[in-house]
Amino acid sequence: MGTTGCIVWRYKNHYFIYFQNSDGYHEQFGVDAWREVPSPGNPQAWDEWLMRKRNELEVFLQKDYKLKADDAYDEIWSTAPLPDVEYTYEIDLDNLVFHENYVPCFNLRHMPSTEAKFLEYLRGSDSYGNATCSVNAPVECRWTMALLESPRLCSIDTTTLETYDSLGAKVVADIVEPPASIATPVRKRLAEVIIAQLMRFNMPRALLQLRQAAQSSSVHSFTKDTRTAVGLCLLATVLHPALYAPRSWRTPINFFYRHIKRKGSRNNSFRYLPDETATWWIRDDIAAHVAANLTNEDHLRAAVVKCLQFMQSATPRSIVYGVLFSISHCALLSWDPVSGKTQHTLPLVFMPDVYAQQRETVGITALVYLAEHIDALADGFTCIRAPQSKSSGPLPIEIMSHIASFITVPKDLFAFASASQVYKRAAKLRLLLPQLGGDIVVALAPEGDGEQVLGSQMVICADGIKRRMLEDWISPLVPEIDYMTSELHSLLWLKEL
Repeated sequence: MGTTGCIVWRYKNHYFIYFQNSDGYHEQFGVDAWREVPSPGNPQAWDEWLMRKRNELEVFLQKDYKLKADDAYDEIWSTAPLPDVEYTYEIDLDNLVFHENYVPCFNLRHMPSTEAKFLEYLRGSDSYGNATCSVNAPVECRWTMALLESPRLCSIDTTTLETYDSLGAKVVADIVEPPASIATPVRKRLAEVIIAQLMRFNMPRALLQLRQAAQSSSVHSFTKDTRTAVGLCLLATVLHPALYAPRSWRTPINFFYRHIKRKGSRNNSFRYLPDETATWWIRDDIAAHVAANLTNEDHLRAAVVKCLQFMQSATPRSIVYGVLFSISHCALLSWDPVSGKTQHTLPLVFMPDVYAQQRETVGITALVYLAEHIDALADGFTCIRAPQSKSSGPLPIEIMSHIASFITVPKDLFAFASASQVYKRAAKLRLLLPQLGGDIVVALAPEGDGEQVLGSQMVICADGIKRRMLEDWISPLVPEIDYMTSELHSLLWLKEL
């Protein structure tokens, strides 16, 4: 039996499919798909081809049109196709991306100029081990994370912008000073590896699906809520190791299930808790607002206003912080209810580029600094009144700190710190270390002899012996993100909200 394949044209959220029962591999059918797109050498000719091809497909979208036997396409689908073939080559005329087996590979405007280069670049992988355009391909040929920004930005009303101007908000480089504790490098590295793990699980593809679905007006509100769910899930995942408090903190999975989604529709799709502000409290002192775009100045200002109004509604008594999040970028916000002082940063890159050789981004670093700045026991913490003794004085703080250094389980450490304010100070350095899966993390180490793929790490826990794969903690998030994006396609298919 031959190697099956199909060429898919995407236009106006419809998929025009042509099947091939044999020779579906790269050297045959893949090259045929490459030949469909003209060389980028003549931009004017390329634009004319794009217009001509879109006009050709427009005919098939007429309400009363029915496919004929001699048409160039076998089927037209209104949702992303998942045909049972070995190779799928998608030419996306909505987003100008070339996909291979549903993985974005090339910028359609800058396809490889020769057949040999096309085949060479198609067999590549990114820095996270995902099959995609080769890192050896010219930068202009590659699909990039820039495609994650929302394609349709609504205009911001004048009232919102005037409200921002009235705040007298100060734009600053940093909301909090960089900490200098021994736990900072561990927290920062762990947060970077967590994001790298998600990138290894093909996160870019899931986020691209969100972007594509956003272009369909029929699922606009669902896409907005899904973006919010993914954004909050990512944000909680990154902050979780650094923002653990006994009663106030919601773990990512619990936060996702209890505060974002619920089941109930007849087709078993997820329905999201209605919240027009797209803002939630992650902790009693940190609010998160998910926006479509932060790189646009007006949208950044609107996000500041929405998050600040949400924070003010809680009437806090001390400084509270906000995280503005668009998945690809983040910005930090602080508000002092006493002085009325408002500060925020410019948008910071959060998601690393798929070809990045380093995990670090300014957005991840800023969130780690914010997490460490806040007392891990600020919420839900009650000290037990220590008994008074006339025969002996309290132990020196150095001895109690030494005792705390032998505690390897987070819940035991919190119990120790709850004994009194003195014990809390003694446990402070230990409390700054991140907790992961019921363990206190003291370091991270690469798998094997080196780090061939970003995110390939093992966790070294406080007991000095126990090691566990970071994937064990990250992997539960992946089905949730996959399910949410598949829900978008089912809604497109069923046309139900």
